[in-house]
Amino acid sequence: MPDVLISDGKSITMRFRNFDLSLKETGRPRPAMIIANTGLLEDCWGHRWNWTLGGGDTFGKLLAFDATVAYGVQTYYTFLKHDRSMWPDTHDGHLHQKYSRYVPGQFPTGTRLFARVNDSGEGRAPQRRQNRTLKGNSHKWNRKSSIQYRAMVLAGNVLFGAGWKDSEKIFAEGPDSENDSVLQVISAADGETLRQYPLEAEPVFDGMAAAHSRLYLTMKNGKILCMAGKR
Repeated sequence: MPDVLISDGKSITMRFRNFDLSLKETGRPRPAMIIANTGLLEDCWGHRWNWTLGGGDTFGKLLAFDATVAYGVQTYYTFLKHDRSMWPDTHDGHLHQKYSRYVPGQFPTGTRLFARVNDSGEGRAPQRRQNRTLKGNSHKWNRKSSIQYRAMVLAGNVLFGAGWKDSEKIFAEGPDSENDSVLQVISAADGETLRQYPLEAEPVFDGMAAAHSRLYLTMKNGKILCMAGKR
């Protein structure tokens, strides 16, 4: 299945296929490569669909990383099947049957923003699969956010995240009556929101980039924003 080609300068990867620079297949992707099990262009949030770093233990709907730390956003639905602390008191039966027994107010809302030590570099031991419970992790920090992030970029000591409020408005009347998309500036040190700016339209999935002290953001109304800090 085709996908976006990515490279770290030493190899080229497409999904789970890896090639050297002469295009000879070399086995699994290198550790510091992002792998998306449904492709990098897939923007749906199915609870089993994640990006992973090097096919290892660091996973999320979006990932951004440097040589020391990986940052990402996870959906709570990923943990719902495995973490009994998230089940309502009314739940009974097999865990795969629980969805039909829930009412809208019992579904988890928001997302989980996290930072995790990047141990996927060269010469490092393979990671063990994370325990898919809220407490079973090795994060530097994690926090709950009301934003469903659709684009994420790491730039120095800040993390930029763009998305919309992930709430139960889909069950309300007129869920499309207003736009509630925002751009957040987040501290990479502890995950706290430093600034938040309203957006006039929803961001395009993975449609943000940083270069030459500028932040570029593509939106669904066809506009591309170019933003810079005040000098």
